[in-house]
This record gives sequence, structure tokens and C-alpha cells, in this order.
Amino acid sequence: MIEETARVLYRDGPWAWVATGGGPACGACASGHGCGAGALTRLFPRRPAELRVADPIGVLPGEQVVIGVDEAALVASALSAYLVPLLALLAGAIAASTVPGAGETGAMVGAASGFAAGLWFARSAGRRLAQHDRFQPTVLRRMAEQEKGPRIPLAV
Repeated sequence: MIEETARVLYRDGPWAWVATGGGPACGACASGHGCGAGALTRLFPRRPAELRVADPIGVLPGEQVVIGVDEAALVASALSAYLVPLLALLAGAIAASTVPGAGETGAMVGAASGFAAGLWFARSAGRRLAQHDRFQPTVLRRMAEQEKGPRIPLAV
């Protein structure tokens, strides 16, 4: 389970709307060590994001909570978002290059067409998958006092 801290903004039936923190992506970035993504965070700071999450525990507005999403669901989403358009681009280029007389221009047009079709397919599949419980972020628990770090502002 991939976890993130958030502050509850309001409730809407079985859902809670939360604001995730706008700080560094990980502890290594926060300390200035790590992969270098911290430099990008300094150039392009993360803004708090509002998310609708499933709320099985009944949180209250203003509470700090831990939300999570299943790792396998995240990997499947990333693969469909990145791999499908790439494979469609390659398939379009290969298919167009087999047409007699198409040449390099035909392969580029086929690649662009395949990429556009792959993006459309990934987007429509993503919308369908987003309705499944497995892909929904969920409130896992309220934050204990010792876990609480810097406060996330309510006004987003």
C-alpha cells in the first residue's frame, strides 16, 4: 500500500474530500539527499491536491489522516497510461511502413495515428478502471499524535 498524509476538508456520504500535502515527495528529498527529484521540487513546488477518497472509518473535517492506494493498482494504471500509447505508436509506424510507397512520411503519420489511438484507448480504459474499488484511494487510519508532522493548511 502506498501511503500519503492528508487533511480532511469535508465529507460527502461514503466519501471524504482531502487535501494532500504540498511538500517533498519523500524523506530523502526533504533532507536534500536522494535521487535529485528534490531539485525539481524546488523549481516546481508541489501544490496541495484535493482528492475524493473512500472513507470506511468516518473521519471528520480538519483531521489529519493517512490515505493509501494499492501498489499493484498503481503499477497497472501507470502501465496503461504509458505503455499502451507507446506500443500503439510502434504498431502504427510498423503498419504504415508496410504500405507500398508510404515511405518515411507514411511511417510518421502511422506513428502519430497509432499514438493518438493509444492515448484515446488508455484514457477510456482509465475512466472505466477508476470506478473499481481496487483503484480508489482509501482513508486507512487517523494520524496518531506522534506521527503528525507539519500541519497541512485547510484553505487550498
